[in-house]
Amino acid sequence: MTDRHDLVRRLRLVLAAIAYKLRHPRRKPGYVSVVVPVYNVEAFVGECLRSLQKQVYERLEIVVVDDGSPDRSVDVVRGFMADDKRIKLVRRENGGLSAARNTGVKHARGQYIAFLDSDDTVQP
Repeated sequence: MTDRHDLVRRLRLVLAAIAYKLRHPRRKPGYVSVVVPVYNVEAFVGECLRSLQKQVYERLEIVVVDDGSPDRSVDVVRGFMADDKRIKLVRRENGGLSAARNTGVKHARGQYIAFLDSDDTVQP
């Protein structure tokens, strides 16, 4: 009876792993996706992105989510995108910080996800 329970337990683990892979087919092992929600931060987002570009960890993806900014935040982000292929821009209608973060998670490909506010910076 113990062998049967052990087999069932292992089968459940395998099925759970398969289900995870099916739900997250684009996740890249070892990659970190940093989700940066953006709303009316034209004056700050450049410094935020510069600090992310200085990171020494190479498996980095930067997912910037524009939450319907009426200012020129998107133009600033696009300027950085021209020089850095790690930066990805996702645009959406204004829905608030949580909705923007959730949108970023949906578009992230990294195995790990971090959040950074667009008016903050990180040290290398």
